[in-house]
Amino acid sequence: MFDELLRVLHIYGIRNVVTFPDSGKRIAQAIKDEETPEGKNIVMIRIFETNDMEEAVKFAYKFTKNGKICLLSTASPSYSLWKNFEEK
Repeated sequence: MFDELLRVLHIYGIRNVVTFPDSGKRIAQAIKDEETPEGKNIVMIRIFETNDMEEAVKFAYKFTKNGKICLLSTASPSYSLWKNFEEK
């Protein structure tokens, strides 16, 4: 389901990913379950699962080096994080 996302994470060398409910659990599991054709797990990505944007930003600042990328996966539905689009 997240094959393209996993491919892009590796192409761009993204090592930090923040996921949010509800689909964040599926994204995190896809990253954790990823294997090479030889059957070896190749997870080299730090995953932070949260429902708090302030904590997500703190994580990004703490673990992402200058000039690197931390993916904040808010592209997944984030209805559980905010009351409405205005609050978001």
